[in-house]
Amino acid sequence: MRNGSSGRLMLDATLLETVNDLQVELGPKFLTAKGRDLHPFEVLRALVDRGGYAESRLAMALGNGFQECVDTARRQMEGSTPLAALEAKGRYAWVRERI
Repeated sequence: MRNGSSGRLMLDATLLETVNDLQVELGPKFLTAKGRDLHPFEVLRALVDRGGYAESRLAMALGNGFQECVDTARRQMEGSTPLAALEAKGRYAWVRERI
């Protein structure tokens, strides 16, 4: 998942880095469990939407260690702007670029 025009969602740099780091960390186990690559968007949704469908699905696929990994990433991202707001800001910037 990269920032920029050309049809890609624009994300806060720290959020983007966190998603990429989680994908690298969780990807091999996911590939073994599911037989396909873990898409960065799945990681983003699991990170941003606490208790949501993506998080539940990844927790079932990855088992032990997944929840701790995601919770640690969330704690590291804590700041004045909630994760969901950072993601929404990027999504709406992408929409504005197209309109």
